[in-house]
Amino acid sequence: MANQVDDLWIDDRCRCGMAECATLYTSEADAWKPGHRSVGGRFTETGFVVIDTVNGRIVCVEMLWYPEFVKALTELLP
Repeated sequence: MANQVDDLWIDDRCRCGMAECATLYTSEADAWKPGHRSVGGRFTETGFVVIDTVNGRIVCVEMLWYPEFVKALTELLP
């Protein structure tokens, strides 16, 4: 999956309204179709990350409790 990161486009962000959410969707986002898989789902020292894929392609990066990412993402996609 690491080789996909440079080519990812952020299509939109999650708009759940939770102040701690910095989840983003890629231009290939369709995370609920066949072939969906969640990878990761672990807490780090500062937050929580889950990568959602469909048939091996990254479609969503769920990030919680990363204030610097929340700020940057909401500035990029208000």
